[in-house]
Amino acid sequence: PMVEPKRGLSQEEVNRLPDGRARTYLSVKLPLRRANNSIYALCGISTDITEQRQFAQEIHQLAYYDPLTHLANRRQMIERLHQLLADPAAGLHQHALLLVNLDNFKDLNDTHGHNLGDHLLQQMAQRLSGCARAEGQQHIGQRIGRIDRRGRLRLRCGSGRGGAEGGKGILD
Repeated sequence: PMVEPKRGLSQEEVNRLPDGRARTYLSVKLPLRRANNSIYALCGISTDITEQRQFAQEIHQLAYYDPLTHLANRRQMIERLHQLLADPAAGLHQHALLLVNLDNFKDLNDTHGHNLGDHLLQQMAQRLSGCARAEGQQHIGQRIGRIDRRGRLRLRCGSGRGGAEGGKGILD
């Protein structure tokens, strides 16, 4: 919270309603002072900002994740790569970038329909995510480029396994 002694306090607060739903409020509290500057009361106002927070979360999801696979998109991958390259501590760990190309995906999509193509993409996304979770790696899966490409950025790979070995689990 932002506290300014003479002006008051402005902070977000999450409150639960009797039915269990959570609501987020922006609360501003101002001290009321006497002539000698002592505080004799607190005046406050709260505004329900739940919808704004939900909209902000939806905008973030649309900006950084693919709606079909729920993998991070190109924008997020580029931002994460920039963060990784700018972090001096990142040099202390091994990292790998794995690009996956689904051969003949366009032909499959054109001949068998988009529903089957979408199902295949969702299955690949599950494999990318599941493989990294099983290995205990910090990872981020991406949907990048054209519809038939996927990438996976593995952060802090174990010292005994490189990106090539770690990628084998996706093909299995």
